[in-house]
Amino acid sequence: MYHAWTKGLRLTLLASIVHFAGAGIVLAAEPSFQEGKLVEIVVMASEPMMQVNGAYHELIDGLYAAPLVEDEKHVLAPLDDILAELGGTVSRQGDAITYGLGERSVAMTIGSQTAQVNGAEKSAPFAPRVEDGLVYAPFEFVMEGLGARYSWVSSRQRAEALFLLPAGSLYSIPSGKLRMRDVDEKEDAWFAGPEARALAEALIANQNEDGGWFKLGSSSDLLHVVNREAYPAIRQKSTIDNGTTVFQLSTLAKSMRPNRTLPCKQRSLPVCAICLTGSMTMAAGRNSSRSAADTMRVSPSMMMPLPMCCNFFAT
Repeated sequence: MYHAWTKGLRLTLLASIVHFAGAGIVLAAEPSFQEGKLVEIVVMASEPMMQVNGAYHELIDGLYAAPLVEDEKHVLAPLDDILAELGGTVSRQGDAITYGLGERSVAMTIGSQTAQVNGAEKSAPFAPRVEDGLVYAPFEFVMEGLGARYSWVSSRQRAEALFLLPAGSLYSIPSGKLRMRDVDEKEDAWFAGPEARALAEALIANQNEDGGWFKLGSSSDLLHVVNREAYPAIRQKSTIDNGTTVFQLSTLAKSMRPNRTLPCKQRSLPVCAICLTGSMTMAAGRNSSRSAADTMRVSPSMMMPLPMCCNFFAT
């Protein structure tokens, strides 16, 4: 079964390369198969999510925005966060909107099927339109215009776009030896050592201005300080979910006493206040409130770090 899967993957990659070459597609550095990076974007009908190489993200961060399907196969979707994931751009002036990736671009006008694809005039199957303040553009038309191999899986109502991007064009947090699960297994004495201090310094460096932290993968290198200019902005938004805030708070709490010169307490109090406010909001039944910080998503996991918050306030 494993060999069948790997064979299928190789055939998919080969088909992608043939497609790119046959279409005369030119990305920023014309990557070869060995040098390039494959990125698959998937959107699903009626689902406010997208997949980026299998990982789920909100289609539009913080909003319930699901793709639309016309004529049973043409998908329209807001593409802002998708382009951000790919390292591309979206610019809008009035009704004119332009999607860019590397050296390629698709320029469209809301309400018009006429478009400029890499300088050539083409007709889109549907015109972009505005729904709830968001621009919904034809997914297949724009993705193919930017260099993707597109496929529609009707049985699953999935639109898939596969890109071959230049190696190094997408910034990612590297995997490392010090991961979240490794820290969870450390004894208290470890937090007085040099590696724990380096970890606390990295957590403080990666903290957002609103007091929160962005989500990390389970294998992410916790000692890595993120390059803010290169990392997609939508990935940098603070979140209280999947143990993110719980981990940072507990780590800084354990690091505070043996590392008095580090501003662990000062950097943790803002997010404690957000957690407390969010928990009281949840208790009052006002789930949609974001009064503590507009960019913090309210979730039941806010309840979990309350004992640590109390420890910070009491110390």
